[in-house]
Amino acid sequence: MRLGRRYLAAGAVAAVVAALVLAVQPAAGPASAADLAATSLATPATALQGAWQTLAKSPELSHATISAYAYDITANKPLAAINPQQMQIAASLTKLFTSAAALAALGPGFTYETRVEASAAVLAGSPGPVYLVGGGDPWLEANGTHSLENLAAAVARKVPQATQVIGVSTMFRPPEIGAGWSLAELLSPDATGAQALTAERSEIEVVATGAPAAGGPVKVALSFNGALRVPGFFQIRDGATTVARGAVGATITRQPGTNTLVVQGSLLPGHVAASFLSVHDPALFASALFAQALSQDGVHLATAAATGTLPPGAVPVATVSSQPLSSLLQLQNRFSVNAMADNLYRTLGTLQGGDGSSSSSSAYMAAFGRTAGLGYEVAQVDGSGLSPLEVRSAQQVVALLRYAAGQPWYATFKNSLMEAGSTKTKVCGVICGHFVGTPAAGKVWLKTGNLANQWNYAGYATAANGHTIAFALLIEGPPAAQLAYIGAVPSPIDQMTVDLARWPNLQGTVQTPAAQRSAPPPFVATLLAGMPAGQGAVTGGAVLDLHTGRLIWQANGSALIRTNWVSRIPLLAAALKGSPSGFAATTVRAGGIVSGGVLDGPVILDGAYAPDLTLSSLLQLAAAVRARGVTSIRGPVEYVAGPGTASSARWPAGAVYEALGQSFLPPVSRLIAGSDLVTITVSAAAAGEPASVTVAPADAPVTVSDKAQGAPASTAPDVAAQLVPGSDDYVVQGLVPAGTSVSLQVAPPDAGLLAAREFRDLLAGAGVTLDNSAVYGAVAQPEAAVLASLPGSSYGAIARAVLTQPSTEMASQLLQNMGSGAVGRVAAAAGGLDILPDPTGAAMSDYMTPESVTTVLGQVQAAGAELPLRQALGSGLWRVAGPGDAAEIGYLDENGTMYAVAILMSNLAFSGRWAPVIAPPGS
Repeated sequence: MRLGRRYLAAGAVAAVVAALVLAVQPAAGPASAADLAATSLATPATALQGAWQTLAKSPELSHATISAYAYDITANKPLAAINPQQMQIAASLTKLFTSAAALAALGPGFTYETRVEASAAVLAGSPGPVYLVGGGDPWLEANGTHSLENLAAAVARKVPQATQVIGVSTMFRPPEIGAGWSLAELLSPDATGAQALTAERSEIEVVATGAPAAGGPVKVALSFNGALRVPGFFQIRDGATTVARGAVGATITRQPGTNTLVVQGSLLPGHVAASFLSVHDPALFASALFAQALSQDGVHLATAAATGTLPPGAVPVATVSSQPLSSLLQLQNRFSVNAMADNLYRTLGTLQGGDGSSSSSSAYMAAFGRTAGLGYEVAQVDGSGLSPLEVRSAQQVVALLRYAAGQPWYATFKNSLMEAGSTKTKVCGVICGHFVGTPAAGKVWLKTGNLANQWNYAGYATAANGHTIAFALLIEGPPAAQLAYIGAVPSPIDQMTVDLARWPNLQGTVQTPAAQRSAPPPFVATLLAGMPAGQGAVTGGAVLDLHTGRLIWQANGSALIRTNWVSRIPLLAAALKGSPSGFAATTVRAGGIVSGGVLDGPVILDGAYAPDLTLSSLLQLAAAVRARGVTSIRGPVEYVAGPGTASSARWPAGAVYEALGQSFLPPVSRLIAGSDLVTITVSAAAAGEPASVTVAPADAPVTVSDKAQGAPASTAPDVAAQLVPGSDDYVVQGLVPAGTSVSLQVAPPDAGLLAAREFRDLLAGAGVTLDNSAVYGAVAQPEAAVLASLPGSSYGAIARAVLTQPSTEMASQLLQNMGSGAVGRVAAAAGGLDILPDPTGAAMSDYMTPESVTTVLGQVQAAGAELPLRQALGSGLWRVAGPGDAAEIGYLDENGTMYAVAILMSNLAFSGRWAPVIAPPGS
């Protein structure tokens, strides 16, 4: 399945061009059950429309894309619309959809139930385990409401001889996290994911305090909603120091895949640093908390808490219920608690025979969207909106709000939103004190939503004439603009909100004609017809005449649009401007004295971030070592792994979880050879039986958790291997037709270790005896004698590979070799406006403007130092499609005139495929 590559029919060129011309008017949506998606074809001729259009042109929004819509529910008419069907990243506005679906299906009085079960023998007095069975409650507490303590007290009265607590968290099918969540989020309490059994919101506060005097140890304390502790559950690695003066700062983090808390840096005497972190293995954490509560009630537990499944025959012992959904939604929506929304989303996935998986939850939400009349479908991939793949238009959000306003649970839904202008924390949530003294105070109830580059408002306003207005303001733009949004009123988005409460007391009635923009040149119109058909996708384009240096056409040319792999163009431009202009030599060094053909010490392999090493390269090095007269090595094979040795540093922080360790996203490593891929083969003997797994090479540095199943021979194979963050373990899941095998290629987390093991085997094949066959990571030893080397490639030699290889290997090795400050130099090469935290394209956080892309292309055309990049691009377009975006970029010769062209699309519907689709330039 191709990633969103559904192309337009031949007659649809005009439709795509119209999308780029972007006349600010709402388009008609399809009819629905309540006709909620229908809007007027004409731009509303209201003062509110005029006011919003003026605010949309504010300097703070000059590089933003906007989808805004206001609908007077009382009068049943639209009041204002700016690109109302344009899809934007919804962020936490997604919680509105989750909340409405839950109220419709479960009702305001719904409660989660956490229960304890045990065997009949245990209830009769025999010692044995008790099972803590999670029912999805996201607010189960060991302090605060004391729900866990109350449950433990009830169990202790009936089961005095339990031996162990076993947590059961099988109500939701893994993976727990949502599609598109970044690796950087996974240590945050915002990204604990959907957990059927969780307590204390699976978060812990780590507090580091400087000693009373310099030189003393930093004290580290843990807290989670009170004083209750779980001895031994967390390991603290305290490397921080207390200093008298100078630059200070402590970093507090958790080692991925573990509950090891790492504190580093320095603090002044008595000064404090604190951080909230997510807990690894939330079900085990909840079980350990419950076990401690049972112990305090006199129940002796001989064995530490564990997790598992509920055995047949277990019977209920005690239960504890959550607060009603009406109360939970107030916490969820006013404070934007992701874990609550994600649990609610997965709970919906258990209805109507669903298994609590993300796919069943997404299917349920799609069905709800049809019932609610929200127009064309967009797949919902999580409950919270933490995923940048959650895209909605303002019209869709308002359609939901209009639907909710007609339901019996409307008061509960509206009451879960934040009240503008309030200073009562429980009512105003995260916007406390905002809108105070404005007409919006006490008149607007809203939900906010923002990720790194978005700021959204949506909700209800009571206008000055008493009418109820449903509104949505979705703004995606540079972070600098967001600073104004939360600052002092009025910022543009705040003033647009205030105007809702003032309506209709605005000056005059403004007739606002559609914005007029020049049509693209004919050859660009043809190109647009070949772009993916994404209804409402954010689209921008620019064409630069390279002869005159003049921009001859643009639409949304200055808008920052999510780009992903497009950032490799400024990466190459920056690399080819800089120094050095190539990679260092790959070397094999002697870690000891060579005498009589014997190396008395290790042999050290240093790849120096070479991006194009192959197994043949390693074979040349092995043969060269033997040619130097080395016949025996008494030490191990060592490899220089570089800063990517630590698991948390092997991938860009913004890398998408699902892509981690897949063949197109190898880890950052100073040594990587032949793409260093590992093949996992999954075979099924019979339907219904567990599949078997083999790994090649056999000594590859990976482990496999096999959860795949055999299926009937007629079943289409559907199997995947997902790396567990912070580990070397791939979880293999899915179905394999009986009698067949499916091979998957993955990139192991430690690429250097795999390459070094291959080099060890090649040394042996070259006739070198290895007394110690172990392979270890090492540090560079430039003073050690060089036994063999291969010259490094020039940057220009890999330029085309960087653009044509879907894998991030070439790009990431290039970025590492460019050294410190490389990301800043890439941003400078793009002009400074663009947002490029990850120029390799591995993350979903890069933004460029079409104009800046054509500017880079123009500079490349004019700069001889960047000739390799110009040659790599050739004549023709570089086409790339990533998860939710697409682009066509390059040089075109039209009637003897050379143009630089950039067409960017983002917020396309996600197809479920992560690997990029790249067409080489000129193809």
